[in-house]
Amino acid sequence: MKKFWRYRWYLGFTILGFLAWWAYHEYVEIGLGKVEKATALPSRIPLVTTEKVEKKDIRIILDVPAVVQPFATVVVRSKIDAQVQELHFSEGQAVKKGQVLAMLDRRAPELLLKQAQAQLDKSLSTLQQAKTDFNRAQALLKLDAVAQQPVETLATTVKQLEASVQSDTSALDMAKLQLSYTTVEAPISGTLGLRQVEVGQMAKSTDVNGIVTINQSQALQLIFALPDRYATLIKNKLASNEKIPVLVLGEGEKPNIITKGLINSLDNSIDTTTGTLRVKALINNKENTFYANQFVRVKVIVDTLKQQLVVPMMTIQRSHQGAYILRLDQENTAHIVPVIAKNIEGRSQVIEVLKGELKEGDEIISRGGDRIRDKTKVQVRNLPSEKSSTNATNTP
Repeated sequence: MKKFWRYRWYLGFTILGFLAWWAYHEYVEIGLGKVEKATALPSRIPLVTTEKVEKKDIRIILDVPAVVQPFATVVVRSKIDAQVQELHFSEGQAVKKGQVLAMLDRRAPELLLKQAQAQLDKSLSTLQQAKTDFNRAQALLKLDAVAQQPVETLATTVKQLEASVQSDTSALDMAKLQLSYTTVEAPISGTLGLRQVEVGQMAKSTDVNGIVTINQSQALQLIFALPDRYATLIKNKLASNEKIPVLVLGEGEKPNIITKGLINSLDNSIDTTTGTLRVKALINNKENTFYANQFVRVKVIVDTLKQQLVVPMMTIQRSHQGAYILRLDQENTAHIVPVIAKNIEGRSQVIEVLKGELKEGDEIISRGGDRIRDKTKVQVRNLPSEKSSTNATNTP
């Protein structure tokens, strides 16, 4: 009897548990599912974000490496062989043209100068005596007191002595010049390098390294190569005196503009191995930011394309048939528009429509269009933060 009542209790609890499960399933899960289905978007309509087609000017910007070169590099050498007595500069110092850099031993040139002066004085004295004798002989000749031949001999002697005086005068000037060479001056304004001699050493005119090197660094040249397809365009712009800006950038992922310059000239031939043309640009270096032979990164603004159809780069889709854009009509239906992607500035890209219609102000899909086919219905959901970040650019 006890077993019978025990089984009845087990059976009752089982039935109650089944009823509780059934009630939960019918009234809770199914009810919530109906609420979710009522509030959720249709599962077959994909969500996308969109951008607008714009029409604006786009710059053709080329990012290339360049080498900094000074306008002039001069090795300061001694013009005579002499011992270095004094050095009047510091390594890396900025100097002006004519500034004294070094003093050499003056003793030998000074002695040569005195010797040349003495020889000139001697020649002048001899010439003066010869002229006096010639004048006296001419006076006697008029009185028929002397013969003609001695007078002519004295005239010849005077001319010879005048030539000797001229030669001695040149020798004196040469001695003065040699003495001036003992003062070594800067031939150009610029920045000094490392000194190659010390006080007490011999400075020779044949020294390859000289005394010091000067780089003219206030204005510098940039040498870089551009693709040959831009050669005619740049040449025509230079011929018409149009300015082609060059921006010198700093280091890092988002470099700032250090300085600006302009393209000055082109090479006369194209490098056949690389298909590039060497270009020279001029930049200012008043703050001595750059060094000779330094490698820098530059952006060259080759040209500006006027009123081009422009879209964000992320809106351009690609397939085995080429690039295309998904344009939305007023009913949010996507239409495939084949295009050719062209020049890029920042995150914007110029396009050329191959087939179909695409105009300024059209709405195009930027995200979520990977699996969308032609004439597919979509649901647009744009976030303000995404819109602003998409349009932002970091171009100089």
